[in-house]
Amino acid sequence: MLKLNPDSKDAIASLIYTYANSSYSEKIRTALDLAHQNCQGNEDNLNKILHKVFKYLNEKEAGNFEGILHQYKIEKAEISRRLQINLNARTRLLNRASIETNSCDVITVASNEGPYIAEFIHHYIYQGFRNLFIGLNNDTSGQTGPIIELIAKQYPQVHLINTDQEHQQGQQRSSYCKLYDEASKISQSSHCMVVDVDESWVAYPLTTTIKEFLAAQPEADVISSNWLHCHGGNLFDNPLNLSNTRLELTNKFKSLFRYGTAVTDIGAHVPSVLAEPTVQHTSSDGQKINALTIDNEPLNGLRRLSKSGIQACIETTNTSWVIHRHTRSELEYSAKLLHPDVNELANPFKPNRTGYLLREEGVESRQLATNLLGPTHRPPQAYLNSLEAFIDRCGVNELIHEARAEKAKKANKVLNTKIAAAVAKSRSNPKRSRIISQLLRKPETRKTCRIYATKLLKLNPDSKDAIASLIYTYAHEDYSGKIRTALDLAHQNCQGNEDNLNKILHKVFKYLNEKEAGNFEGILHQYKIEKAEISRRLEINLNARTRLLNRASIETNSCDVITVASNEGPYIAEFIHHYIYQGFRNLFIGLNNDTSGQTGPIIELIAKQYPQVHLINTDQEHQQGQQRSSYCKLYDEASKISQSSHCMVVDVDESWVAYPLTTTIKEFLAAQPEADVISSNWLHCHGGNLFDNPLNLSNTRLELTNKFKSLFRYGTAVTDIGAHVPSVLAEPTVQHTSSDGQKINALTIDNEPLNGLRRLSKSGIQACIETTNTSWVIHRHTRSELEYSAKLLHPDVNELANPFKPNRTGYLLREEGVESRQLATNLLGPTHRPPQAYLNSLEAFIDRCGVNELIHEARAQIDEEQIKETIKAMNPKMIKTHQTVWQRTFRGTRFLKMLEHRCCECDVEPIA
Repeated sequence: MLKLNPDSKDAIASLIYTYANSSYSEKIRTALDLAHQNCQGNEDNLNKILHKVFKYLNEKEAGNFEGILHQYKIEKAEISRRLQINLNARTRLLNRASIETNSCDVITVASNEGPYIAEFIHHYIYQGFRNLFIGLNNDTSGQTGPIIELIAKQYPQVHLINTDQEHQQGQQRSSYCKLYDEASKISQSSHCMVVDVDESWVAYPLTTTIKEFLAAQPEADVISSNWLHCHGGNLFDNPLNLSNTRLELTNKFKSLFRYGTAVTDIGAHVPSVLAEPTVQHTSSDGQKINALTIDNEPLNGLRRLSKSGIQACIETTNTSWVIHRHTRSELEYSAKLLHPDVNELANPFKPNRTGYLLREEGVESRQLATNLLGPTHRPPQAYLNSLEAFIDRCGVNELIHEARAEKAKKANKVLNTKIAAAVAKSRSNPKRSRIISQLLRKPETRKTCRIYATKLLKLNPDSKDAIASLIYTYAHEDYSGKIRTALDLAHQNCQGNEDNLNKILHKVFKYLNEKEAGNFEGILHQYKIEKAEISRRLEINLNARTRLLNRASIETNSCDVITVASNEGPYIAEFIHHYIYQGFRNLFIGLNNDTSGQTGPIIELIAKQYPQVHLINTDQEHQQGQQRSSYCKLYDEASKISQSSHCMVVDVDESWVAYPLTTTIKEFLAAQPEADVISSNWLHCHGGNLFDNPLNLSNTRLELTNKFKSLFRYGTAVTDIGAHVPSVLAEPTVQHTSSDGQKINALTIDNEPLNGLRRLSKSGIQACIETTNTSWVIHRHTRSELEYSAKLLHPDVNELANPFKPNRTGYLLREEGVESRQLATNLLGPTHRPPQAYLNSLEAFIDRCGVNELIHEARAQIDEEQIKETIKAMNPKMIKTHQTVWQRTFRGTRFLKMLEHRCCECDVEPIA
């Protein structure tokens, strides 16, 4: 009747009547909206329609309908509030100065999602989404927020926003409204998608990014993807592992929409929009979707879009789907039921579930899984590798583990409560603080102990108990920068007073078992040796600085190179040529442990033609303090003869380049006049052809990282030189920037110096690949299989008893990201190969220096038969002794089986 006569009050009353005895739902809300639209603010007419309904209800139904009307009134007011906020947000979005075409943000809410939030964030970053606006609400576990915060430190596109108040006010839609409003203030993206943490957007084929998907949908305002429900699975399955779950492909939608669309309310499935202008709503394969109203007509000037109806074709490319972990494993499902809804805290059980009753799956659902993930129905290895690297980079592995262990979660919640109380009262009640500190020095509470100590040190930097607790948390591990920093804090606190230092160390030893105490003794011994060597280098480096500051003349915007070389005969000529070609002024090369005897002669011949190449033996220094002591020797020599303004520390497998590629080091430095230390991001190359040119990126897998390689201004108060960044005096202030000019903070607690020194950060910021006059360091992380394997058979100078190089993890090549390959295109063009002029220059350089034959001889050693002969010549007992090293480092190579075979020739126990 309403289709024939939309103004019929009887028809509207009848429609309302049919839902009046049910729970409050969208259907009754739509019917009441029709009544309000019909009456256009006339209360008498509205009451007449409602009277027609009440007239036919019994007492119980009438009571239910009264409740519905009350809820409708409250919701209508909240909808009006959200409408105003959303339209204001739209105005901001339409007035933005710049928009990144075909880019998409994510809006989501998270509550007790500690076990899953890292996987969720990684997934959307991996798929190319730009910003993630995450509303935290009712997080009774206390675990979700800390994980997101750590991730956000590494990925600033992740925004954590508390929506507790909004969620209590209007549940999901009000949280979404708050997040949308925040997004409108900072986002430059073109689109936005609303998803839950248990939902993963994917496209077919799986390699399709969100940018590529959107580029194929230029006209659509709202694009809806079908839900692929997953029923059941293994405990903590990866969201893309569809091998152990029952799948149900549905016609229900999850949607993304264009920023600037006239959105009035945002739901979990689709937004509501103004009736005008017309919104183009399509399925992911481009089918038009009608709005969810009678005869597709708007209500009260608004249009509700359909939440379901069309199913995209599973065989069509560039379609998208949302994998929904509807029901995880039985344990996960049961645990979820024990987290009540934020607006129903009186009920300890989550009510909106129907039981762990797994459905049968259809053929089409499983076929879609095959289309997306192949016959295994599992995520690609590259995706899993990326997730692992993401979790490592963010440092959230332990937090995720705790979130997934219910008992640990409850224990940590109690401990964290005690920590917060103890830290807050530490100044007024230091005795209680000491007791808590001592109680936490246990193996099972090491992480909590570390958190407590770090928080307490921010409030009270002089707390000896906090310092002792911080040292304790690392005392059982290998010697590292973390334990060194903690011991530095102890030395700074004691200011040379040995008695006070011993008291701190006693507080540590008291809580260590025999094995841990022995390990800590070794750490202290190593720290003592290193501290003496650091002091020696500090004096040399500061003397060098004095010489550099007192030079009669300096060539502005010129840069030297400092490097160490060991068995680099196959590559050293290419390395030297590259830096001369890029305009670097002097190269100071420290030769050490060159067991091949081939590197030195090549450098000597080059130095005859290019006197700016300086060969310096650093064998003694390298044995004394490894790389840093070699760098110290080279820096000292440079200070005596160099007229350059800057210096860069690189390895022979690292090639500095700028964007565009024609930019020389002089031009690059001219654009960075204020910086003292400039850090370039590493671009790792995994794999390649035998003896590839260092700028040939066409046959390698690329990984753009946030790790640094740095150059610094001569005269900077450098105290120690590392492979990534120098350490400097606390004063004067040093300006440390990324290659695109972003400021980088120092790597200390609260960015404060230790013992008058400041350690600069070795990672953290990634420069923008599209910004000109940025620089990058191409790092041949893993060359060809033969080159990788040959390198493993050159032992470290300080570990000659071990015939295998230990600091490798196997010839396991990673998949590359879109951004990494785009950077290669930006630098080298579509071929990803070095320019012909560069290759011609290299050829002329080698001819001029007369090193062609020596290079050929050095490369002849890297041969399958040569490697096999080396392994054959090894003592089987030696192979067996170091089995744990080569089993790891030779993974993925053709030589692993040969080593296993040789290992079986004796019965010596391997060392751990």
